[in-house]
Amino acid sequence: MSETSNHLHGIIPPVITPLDDNGKFDVESAKRLYQFHIDAGVHGLFLFGSSGEGPHLSNLDRTTAVTTAVAVAAGRVPVLVGLMDAGTDRCILSGKIAKDQGADIAVVAPPFYFAVAQPEVETHFRMIREAVDLPIMAYDIPQTTKIKIELETM
Repeated sequence: MSETSNHLHGIIPPVITPLDDNGKFDVESAKRLYQFHIDAGVHGLFLFGSSGEGPHLSNLDRTTAVTTAVAVAAGRVPVLVGLMDAGTDRCILSGKIAKDQGADIAVVAPPFYFAVAQPEVETHFRMIREAVDLPIMAYDIPQTTKIKIELETM
């Protein structure tokens, strides 16, 4: 884990995931994009965030994207990886893979697709934290998950 992951600050943009004409992860474009952001002075790279492509990528493309970002960042900035999926087990699997690839922080959204209540949201976060050996940040995006993380839940 990079030293800076313990002191998050500044600008950490949700970085798009470059895809080729076949909809697959474009490694060379990603390397240039990640380096561009670092050269511009960002304080971290947030993969699979607000640009929305994370849940649509194959496991292989997600893994390759994380590996590429970690290699380009080379410890200079932390790599944050969005764990956003319909179920907790899928988030845990993605989190473990991201950890193995060198990610610094998991950014976790509530599960989506099936309606859940606050107790299920809390259980979702707790299960991910217990199973994935990464610090986690809550990602409250009710426009896509259809649930707002309430203050009491946090």
